[in-house]
Amino acid sequence: MRIEYSEEQTFGAGEMPQAPTADEDIAAGSGARVAYENVADSARSWRGIAAGAQLQDEQAAYSASLSGNQLALTGFSHAGAGIVAIVLGVTGLFGMFGVMASMESWGPMLLLLVTVACIVGGWVIGAVSAMVKYAGFRVVRRGNRVEVEHGALRHEFSGIDIARIQGVTIRQTFIRRLLGYCEVTLERVSAANSSASDGSADKSAVRGIVAHPFIRISEAADFVNQLVPEFAEAPQRETLGHLPACALRRALLRRCIWQDWAAYLLVVMLALYAIVGPSPVRLIAGTSDSSVVLMSDAYYFCLAVVCIICVLVIIARAVGAVLWYRGSGLDFNRRYMTIFNDGLYTKLSVIPRNKIQAGYTRANPFQSAAGVSSVRAITAAGVTETTVELWDVDAARAREWLRWLEPRNS
Repeated sequence: MRIEYSEEQTFGAGEMPQAPTADEDIAAGSGARVAYENVADSARSWRGIAAGAQLQDEQAAYSASLSGNQLALTGFSHAGAGIVAIVLGVTGLFGMFGVMASMESWGPMLLLLVTVACIVGGWVIGAVSAMVKYAGFRVVRRGNRVEVEHGALRHEFSGIDIARIQGVTIRQTFIRRLLGYCEVTLERVSAANSSASDGSADKSAVRGIVAHPFIRISEAADFVNQLVPEFAEAPQRETLGHLPACALRRALLRRCIWQDWAAYLLVVMLALYAIVGPSPVRLIAGTSDSSVVLMSDAYYFCLAVVCIICVLVIIARAVGAVLWYRGSGLDFNRRYMTIFNDGLYTKLSVIPRNKIQAGYTRANPFQSAAGVSSVRAITAAGVTETTVELWDVDAARAREWLRWLEPRNS
């Protein structure tokens, strides 16, 4: 960095000249002029077109960071690690199935070992990627802004004015629910990355600003109250009303039958086995060659694995439906509404009333017969919009929520 002074300065014996920082130069309005060598040197002075008023007091009112253990657990519990593990696991399963003909023995066992190795390797790759992304994480509350920075290889800095926050979301994946931790996100209006060669949106900005990627669920409310005390008066999870009794029956039918891909896949697999009977490999080849036998064994092995996975998914979705019924709810006061969707993975959304772009209830004939409705609130968060929904709310409560949305002076 090169410092240029517009006026002469004298220093006493033993004193060294101190270069003014960009913030001091801007805040004090001095005659000193700072010449930056590159764009990165002046990054701290950037505010952005939607940043709000210039901060006069740069002292942080609140700050938080990640410890080493939290960073490691953030990586291994990140949803991206699970996605990479599943993709590599499926690739390894079908990849090994294609070369089973060249194996003389240990075919099914080797297929299992390679699949597990691919899953573990994918999980490690995804975890390391998430740890690199959130290395050096720090969130700061400065005046009327929240600023977040993180990243080891690609350092990212994000800031948002409090008045522009569309809502606060607390998420738990399945693993993080088991660990008792969650992720806190500040929802904001995002834009598609017009500079991308494929015209796609910036995926890191779609979900808003991650205010904390890994925090204990019991400390999340206190963290939100200190970081954005403007949301402290929002209804808390403990005050949410319960869903009607019919919601449990409807959730089980919806999640385990009507909207369950595993149930349909299980029916297809069982129908295939009932119709085809023996392995189609032997039927086609019509021989007892060792390679054909190995392929036949691999066929039965994959069929059994798929059926077991489908049964486990159906059981998991049933457990999730019960948890959703027991914990989900809706509440609102004069300025905020809170929606909580419980289950194997959870999502709690706190939305200011003045940030709701539209809201409505919807009831199909079965819901109307049961006296329940689905509640939907739409905000401007994300690239286009974000819809927060809760199924099977009591119809009277849903009508009360609609009256709450009616325009008023304050």
